[in-house]
Amino acid sequence: MLIIGKITGFHGLGGEIKVPYSERLINNLNCLSQVYVFKTKSDYELLDITNFRIHKSNILIKFKQYSTKTDIEHLKGSLLKQKQENLAPLQEEEYFIKDLIGLNVYDQNETKIGIVNTLITETNSNDLIEITTLNNNISLIPFIEKFVTEVDIKNKRLRINTIPGLIDDEI
Repeated sequence: MLIIGKITGFHGLGGEIKVPYSERLINNLNCLSQVYVFKTKSDYELLDITNFRIHKSNILIKFKQYSTKTDIEHLKGSLLKQKQENLAPLQEEEYFIKDLIGLNVYDQNETKIGIVNTLITETNSNDLIEITTLNNNISLIPFIEKFVTEVDIKNKRLRINTIPGLIDDEI
């Protein structure tokens, strides 16, 4: 199962949950009638989506099973998940985090730098790729075109443009 969102709060008294806005989540919700809501790794429920809408910087989602804010308060902090095969197809230059983890990272000179550990998405700016360098240091690389020039999932490669200080080993 893949995480598609996180419940951060509620809207009104009618039982709508708030999830931070993303185009990807909108695309997925357009394809889904149900979503898994995980309170913990083993405590989850499959809920029917009756509707969703955009409100400010959030997506508000209403579930058939809950009709009031009191009914859904226990879901705050829960993760929305779905099976990959039920999700909307990826657009060009979109990737699942699980597919990025473990990619070999090379610089613009084709020198291996390290391996991707994860993608950090909960930032106020750009997503960050966390890599472990060959010297076992951790470096964070903004996941933007200026730095990440190639993602090749098939060949397990990611190429970046480095600048002085970007990789801990360079300092």
